[in-house]
Amino acid sequence: MASKIYVDDLEFDGNSLENVFPEGDVFDGCTFRGFIMPSFDLSTKSFEQCTFIECDLSLCIVEKTSLKKVSFDNCRLMGIKFEQTNPMLFSVRMETCIADYSSFSTLNMTKIYLCKDIFERSRFYRS
Repeated sequence: MASKIYVDDLEFDGNSLENVFPEGDVFDGCTFRGFIMPSFDLSTKSFEQCTFIECDLSLCIVEKTSLKKVSFDNCRLMGIKFEQTNPMLFSVRMETCIADYSSFSTLNMTKIYLCKDIFERSRFYRS
């Protein structure tokens, strides 16, 4: 079994990294700015106390992804199936995001803070 790569308290700029997502499995206290990564596979990665600013993560694959106290500010999160994330300690904050066609079915909505977001045709069934 390969060991996990841990990344702590770093800032990543999608423009300077040419939108290549940084290598790592567990991100803690990191900031991601300006990433345009539609349909990117974030499966099994862990994000704790991280912030995504002005990123386009539409249609990203988030199967078994851990989102613990993660903030999305002014991001495009269209078509993401958040119910496929790891529900353990799931907690996100979305402010001024577009999350059209995203799905939050079966998630505990008390752990989601929403402000000035757009959720056209999104699913919250049994949330």
